Amino acid sequence: MTLWIILIIVNAPVYLLFGKAVFGGWDGFGECVKYWLMPDVVSLFRGEWGEDFWAELKLVWWAAGCAVVVFGEWWVLTNYVL
Repeated sequence: MTLWIILIIVNAPVYLLFGKAVFGGWDGFGECVKYWLMPDVVSLFRGEWGEDFWAELKLVWWAAGCAVVVFGEWWVLTNYVL
């Protein structure tokens, strides 16, 4: 369990770099969070359903990418190093 916590903390720069590539900056990240918090029905009636979909997809890709990095490092460490 401590290895997981260490990997999550140590990879913070990787999360930021991957976030920069996915969102383009803090403004893009904020916009994605805004669409994530907004109910889909509201964005549908505003005519922003496409933007909402892509913003939420970016968040999913970013979170999944960060999880894959941590899991991959854990797997390599437990199978080949430790």
